Amino acid sequence: MTTVIPVLGILAGLFLATAAENADLAERKKLVGVWKGYAVEGTGEKPVGPVKLTVTITMEEISAVQDDKQDLGAGTYKLDLSANPKRLDGTCARGQVPKGKYLGIYKLEGDVFKWCTAMPRTQEPPKEFRTGKGVYLMILKREPQPAGKK
Repeated sequence: MTTVIPVLGILAGLFLATAAENADLAERKKLVGVWKGYAVEGTGEKPVGPVKLTVTITMEEISAVQDDKQDLGAGTYKLDLSANPKRLDGTCARGQVPKGKYLGIYKLEGDVFKWCTAMPRTQEPPKEFRTGKGVYLMILKREPQPAGKK
């Protein structure tokens, strides 16, 4: 009987880990695609901002291009679905933007993706969807997938 309790604890831990991994996988699938929009000012009252962006998200990587020509960079990302708001922390490995960790929060509402992120030297992610010193808010809309690519 004493060995049953530790085994049940291990099984419960494996079940919770698997559930979290499944949720992460499902959320990544929702994020995969090409997103176009702007880095905006304030809270994004005006959805058009000074910087036009194309952000491409795969299951493992995020990359960004400014004004359809300037490669800003690419790197991996990590999600934290238990945080409120949800967290999306990127790590830039290459490109023109500073390399390092971009701690951020995000909101996905249908085909609109809001991502608020802080520059790499910042130790804390943003607490709200608002620009500030070293904090950027992107409001992006999902591009339709080409026919036959689902």
